[in-house]
Amino acid sequence: MTMGDMRAGQARLLVAVLLLLLGACGGGAGATQDAGDDNGGDAAEEPRSDAQDVDAAPPGDDVAAAGADSGPDSGEYGNDGGDEADGGAAGIDGGTDADGGQPVQPEDRRPCDRGACWEHAAALPRCGSFRIDEDFSTGKYNVHSYSSKLWAGAPTRMALDRTLGTWQPAVIVSEAAGGTILFDGSVGLTRAGLDVRAVLDGTTGARAEVEISSTADLSVTVHVTGWEVIQSGFVEFLPGSAEYTLSIDNDCGGPDINCVVNGHTVGESPCGWLRYTAQNVVPQLEGTRDQRLTNAARVAWWSIKEGVLYRPNPLSYSYCGASGSGYIDPLETCPDGRAWQVGLSGVQVPNFKDLAELEDTALRLFPGLTVDTVLFDAAREALLDDVDAAAVAASTGALRRSWLLRTSAVGFTVQEPIVTYECIDHSYSWCYGTGWDSTRWYAPDREHAMLAIDDVRAILAAAAP
Repeated sequence: MTMGDMRAGQARLLVAVLLLLLGACGGGAGATQDAGDDNGGDAAEEPRSDAQDVDAAPPGDDVAAAGADSGPDSGEYGNDGGDEADGGAAGIDGGTDADGGQPVQPEDRRPCDRGACWEHAAALPRCGSFRIDEDFSTGKYNVHSYSSKLWAGAPTRMALDRTLGTWQPAVIVSEAAGGTILFDGSVGLTRAGLDVRAVLDGTTGARAEVEISSTADLSVTVHVTGWEVIQSGFVEFLPGSAEYTLSIDNDCGGPDINCVVNGHTVGESPCGWLRYTAQNVVPQLEGTRDQRLTNAARVAWWSIKEGVLYRPNPLSYSYCGASGSGYIDPLETCPDGRAWQVGLSGVQVPNFKDLAELEDTALRLFPGLTVDTVLFDAAREALLDDVDAAAVAASTGALRRSWLLRTSAVGFTVQEPIVTYECIDHSYSWCYGTGWDSTRWYAPDREHAMLAIDDVRAILAAAAP
């Protein structure tokens, strides 16, 4: 049984709603989310936007403080319409042709073969959500392409809202492997195991929306563009004033989770990563359910107060601090002597020099699997492609240690004793503060940090099997 099989089995037990849309233990390394720079290397080109909505982010030791209240609390789309009444065609399911013969299939539109694509990751947790506010202000690209994932067993809805400018929003969805068009903006692919439903095509109004269900996990690319661009054969560009919000939701149903921590309403993306932790990490930890929840809550509190859960993809997250390179590529390493924070647990790589100890932890948590398989599956879970995932599995030294720590169950297991010792049993200076939004919200002082940990535990308990 692979780790993917284990996750799939756990997912069938999950009943909660999930979401999409940085020293020692505490060398918090965060920064304003840089558009076009997912973890320092996931994006192919430079940043696009000078108007991105930032949920929150702590400053690194060499990064200016940032984080805006317009982030996790800003739920408005700010569009000029876009409800179903004026959003264009709806209810297109692939359908059949006018004579009732063969199903109508999508046009073979390949935006990145013909247009100018800016590439970015849209890490979608199982049963979770992803949200990003973006724009086309650089004038260099006419398509924004987001690598994401369809999770089996629950529909995934992708909604593109025009928030500024005069243009007609369009969403194209393709398979990551091979580029097969699953949805061309108005027509979905008819194929066994796949159900594509166009809710709004975006030819009128301010919203384009599609819902896709798959019987198997499927890596996809979500292309954001305009109908003007499509109709020009991807030659024309959108106006520089064009702004949008992209939301991707994998709706597993179940009860709503009250994502309030220390009196602060957690934004969609970090709340989704808390749900992801409950459903996909807690079951993999050691101990009774109560012990697993307590240990996971302490680490998840650390991660959210550090700002890690506000990053576009916490699973591949890698930050090299102390005047290092900032957010770095998933396959890059941080020079010795610098704070290097990685993964969903926000753990510091320099704290763990013993590779064999980390490998033993992985083998204990995932019996029956080799370490290479654990690493490959962790990299694929973090949306790396097969080639990069194979490089992770074959890695050595610091990179291998960093990816064992980015295997969430391993990271949580080794990080918990450090968080407990430094921030619960003692009060180290980096545990609390008000220097940036996320620490001010969740750890302004010891008293409120303890309350926040209790709140995080309650969230995990409501969503974990």
